[in-house]
Amino acid sequence: VEHRGNVVVDFKNTGIIGNFHHWLYDANGRLAGEAQGGIRDDTPNPFFLSHGRPFASLPAGRYRLVTEIDSPFYLAQPQPHVAPESVFQQAIKPGNLLALGCLGVFFGLGLYYLVLGAWRRRLAEAFYGLFIFGNLLFQSAALLVDSDVLGVHGMALIGAPLLFSNMAYVGFVYFLLEIRRDKHPWLCHSALAALAALAVLALAAALKPDWALEAERYGVVMFLSFGLAAGISQARRDIGARLYLGAVSVFVLLAAMAVSLRELKSAYILRIEHVGLFAVTAEALLLAFVLSYQFARLGREREAALVEKAHSEESNAAKSRFLANMSHEIRTPISAIIGMAQLALWKEHDPQQRRQIRSIMQSGEHLLGIVDDILDFSKIDAGKLTMERIDFGLDRIRHDLVNLFEWKAAEKGMRLGFQFDPKVPPRLAGDPLRLKQVLINLVGNAIKYTETGEVRTTATLLEQDAGSVIIGFEVRDTGIGMNEAQRAGLFQVFKQGDSSISRKYGGTGLGLAISRRLVEMFGGEIGVESEPGKGSTFWFTTRFEIAAEAAAAPAAPEPGAGEQAGKLVRGAHILLAEDHPFNQQVAVGMLADAGAVVQVASNGEEALDLLHKEHFDLVLMDIQMPVMDGLAATREMRRDPALAGIPVIALTANAMGDDREACLAAGMNDFISKPFRIDEFYVTVASWI
Repeated sequence: VEHRGNVVVDFKNTGIIGNFHHWLYDANGRLAGEAQGGIRDDTPNPFFLSHGRPFASLPAGRYRLVTEIDSPFYLAQPQPHVAPESVFQQAIKPGNLLALGCLGVFFGLGLYYLVLGAWRRRLAEAFYGLFIFGNLLFQSAALLVDSDVLGVHGMALIGAPLLFSNMAYVGFVYFLLEIRRDKHPWLCHSALAALAALAVLALAAALKPDWALEAERYGVVMFLSFGLAAGISQARRDIGARLYLGAVSVFVLLAAMAVSLRELKSAYILRIEHVGLFAVTAEALLLAFVLSYQFARLGREREAALVEKAHSEESNAAKSRFLANMSHEIRTPISAIIGMAQLALWKEHDPQQRRQIRSIMQSGEHLLGIVDDILDFSKIDAGKLTMERIDFGLDRIRHDLVNLFEWKAAEKGMRLGFQFDPKVPPRLAGDPLRLKQVLINLVGNAIKYTETGEVRTTATLLEQDAGSVIIGFEVRDTGIGMNEAQRAGLFQVFKQGDSSISRKYGGTGLGLAISRRLVEMFGGEIGVESEPGKGSTFWFTTRFEIAAEAAAAPAAPEPGAGEQAGKLVRGAHILLAEDHPFNQQVAVGMLADAGAVVQVASNGEEALDLLHKEHFDLVLMDIQMPVMDGLAATREMRRDPALAGIPVIALTANAMGDDREACLAAGMNDFISKPFRIDEFYVTVASWI
């Protein structure tokens, strides 16, 4: 000691976890000063923040320092440091500023990511915030807490926050690297095992404080091992995982360097714990960068996915508009062909002429069926097909199937039978059009592939509860049948039993694929049982709600209903708004044959002009017309009090979109689809006159 004044004794290289005692002897061996500290009930804790132990003013001279250390653990050889108080104050500043700065970084990162994770509901950010706060609690306890508050056993518990932080780190890595049970089972099991082991260590540290430091060391090894294993495993997947692996590797290198140090040669009081604290802070900052990068990347991917989705939706919308327009353009002339054939059949009595006209009509209906199959498949493939909920009865569907297929079966000399279970409730709620579409496809195929024998369709009540029923349908034929290889190709797009069947019987291979998708939308399943030469049985199940008792079931048209309805049309004054000349001829011919007075407008604007000049009992309005379409013209009618009460029936060849809803929303009263069926045409028109 070269001058008089206070002298301070402290440790370099490492902090002391335990007790220490300083004795200072003068040249004569007399005790000149004494100081003690460490983790005791009556002394402050000098773990990281350096406070030193001051001695009273000593005269200049040479002294001998004797230090006794009672510690179960320290990282390096403790080196007592003796300096005048003024020198000591300068020597401790770098270490203390480093420690406090690191605590500030921990506090800022922890608070930011905890709030951010809760706000955005992102678990990776939330667990990262918990990991940082656990470290903050540990470092704060080691740096700031006095042992006279906690006591010797309480100070041993400073490892508990670190164990909690280690558990949060496992969760952070799990969600940061998007580990999934189905894709990364061994990593999931490793995460669960690490969490369980850390929980056991935390419990052991709480019950046995003397074990806390050892538990803390094992906990660090566990979470680092899991982090490295997860990083290495996922590094091949994306750059974010590689950045994470780099951050963990930097921390491991810094930590290994700190542990391997034996002495810090510096004029300042720096300890290996400061190096460790710096390593943890560096890791926290690097992990924050990785986390930000990952979510920025996910944000860019999400934004790109939204743009791609918008482009896809725009493309699908353009595709839907194209299909709708093509549907209109293709179905319009087909409708004219079928309509003209119906008019000719209505008037022609010569058997040979009727056969020729019926062949024309059948060819037109076959072509129309192909177009409808392609359009339906396009809607299903684009996810645009929806099921309606309409009250209906199976009797109406059976009646429609009989009318549609009876003459086809008679032409081939086969029997056609329908047997529907009387236990099925008379009124159901669902989509009868799509149910009928499936049955038409199956019954049509059965008739097509059967030369002799019979085709029988059955409907059986399988299950019923308070609000719904499950109905099983079967279509059984005595046709050509199928082998196992042919059955395997059914219900797939553009596939039939084999190419020879396609050449002989025709077809697109879409009907059964569409039927399967429709049955699935009904919540059912479809299948087939068949053997070559013994016929086939196609079956499917559907679930329908039971319609309310007050709901009226649509009545099936009685035989001759179209002829009776045609008589009601006689003398009616009807306006036909239709731009296509052939469709004008078909509609005018049907109405004129029934005795109605018809006037024709080529677009919506002409129709409105005529409506203001003359009185009409009914308007038949095509939807797609030039100048002004049918929907716009109908809306104008409903806004005009003088025209608002006139019934409007929509006519359209557009098979795409929610046409019925669009027509009703515009103010139309009913809907007739092209091509017109004479009986349905007369019944619908007569119901609004």
